[in-house]
Amino acid sequence: METLDQVIFTKIFKIAPEPIFITNLSGIFLFVNASMAKLLGIDNADDLIGQSEYDYLPEENKYFLTEKLLEIKQNPHTIQTILKKMKAQDGRIVEVESVATGIVSGNLIYRVVFARDMHLRRSLEYALDLREKNLRQISYLNSHVIRKPVATILGLISIIDKANLADPHNAELLSLLEKTVHELDSIIHQINQNTQA
Repeated sequence: METLDQVIFTKIFKIAPEPIFITNLSGIFLFVNASMAKLLGIDNADDLIGQSEYDYLPEENKYFLTEKLLEIKQNPHTIQTILKKMKAQDGRIVEVESVATGIVSGNLIYRVVFARDMHLRRSLEYALDLREKNLRQISYLNSHVIRKPVATILGLISIIDKANLADPHNAELLSLLEKTVHELDSIIHQINQNTQA
């Protein structure tokens, strides 16, 4: 019968959004979550159980895995951060950043690996950079471009003869005020478009 800790671990492991897997020191998959299976293009995580991690590495990375497994065997508490390539089931190469460490259970040592799809990470970083650029542009527009028509509107309002609204000079000022309001409206539309980009 499973303990509460085992039940909790299993549930967290299975639903984690980040790819996670556990191997023995020969590189055989013992546990694989759905996110890791998806990263490798496999529908069912259980299909990976018993397979070798070596089968999902390009040739140039296989020796590197052997070194890392040996390092964990010698020092199970070491933490390894690795940037490596893995081979998905369809043959495409997936760049993965992983953090691995050993887990000791009795006289056995297992390797747990938390992986991150670097393509996804770079896509998110690009989206964040683009958003930041848009925000900087909006900030510039707010502090510089909008400031001009607002200052003009405030200036025109201050010189309109409010005591004598029929003054012919007021008509000219109101025309300039209307033109400036349209200019401000155009700038605000531009900012709205940048916000939605």
